[in-house]
Amino acid sequence: SSSSSLSSHELSIDRLLKQISSFLHHLAEEYKIMVIKSLSRTCVHYPTKYYRIIVGGFLSKFLREEGGFIFKQTIVNTIINLMEILPETKESGLLYLCEFIEDCEFVSLSTHIITVIGTVGPTTSCPARYVRFLYNRCILENSMIRSSAVYALGKFGVYVKALRTSILYLLKSCVNDESDETRDRVILMITILEDLCDDDDNDNDGDGDGGDKMNELQEKVDNGDETTNTASLLLFTKLPFSFDNLEKRLKLYKVTPGAMESNNALTFDDLLIVEENGNDIHNDMGGSRQNDG
Repeated sequence: SSSSSLSSHELSIDRLLKQISSFLHHLAEEYKIMVIKSLSRTCVHYPTKYYRIIVGGFLSKFLREEGGFIFKQTIVNTIINLMEILPETKESGLLYLCEFIEDCEFVSLSTHIITVIGTVGPTTSCPARYVRFLYNRCILENSMIRSSAVYALGKFGVYVKALRTSILYLLKSCVNDESDETRDRVILMITILEDLCDDDDNDNDGDGDGGDKMNELQEKVDNGDETTNTASLLLFTKLPFSFDNLEKRLKLYKVTPGAMESNNALTFDDLLIVEENGNDIHNDMGGSRQNDG
């Protein structure tokens, strides 16, 4: 009885999807967004049957078509959320996002997706397939996207030993970028990867898995392991307060009598305490994403 009820329910969904495909193009974007959110819930309940139809047939197609920022952002966030809820969709979801940034007109969406690729890509079964998409962004986009792509590309080199030499070669081709920030990130990542390559010469543990490597490095940083390398410290160490709060503390420090005359290295302990507030925390969340990218 339950199986027949389930199959009849799926038949109803099949009919509904056919109807949606016929009129969805004619809806205003705010109604499309409502439909997309409903479709994502269907994916969660019936991932095996409907993920390919809904994400591959509807969402990825809408990503390639004309649409406003909120509409495209909703689709991107839906795909990313499904990747988190349904781990088996991680790699196909990443590829849909990679294809989207090849022709994405929204800078903030591109940088957000690039950050996701840099975080999730090294943990997949074939990290190398995402490198081309990131490198294209390094040479074809504006400075904000280029700097995000450089950072993400560097993370592949850090976490995937088999790709390290190739990533290093690609980054060196970007060292004369016209953007100061992009050049700084390129040089930082090159320095990190060259240090890791030197370590590789003394390490015969094999290539290792990207996901396991990330977890291992994160654990070493969290535990204050003194053997932690520079790459791990830079990628995993979190600020003890928000970026906005740090800015306020630095401004206070600058106007403190005698502070700027000191020859000692500046540390967090030297900064005056400024209480965090809701706005600081909110802005920090946004700032952290930007920093990751």
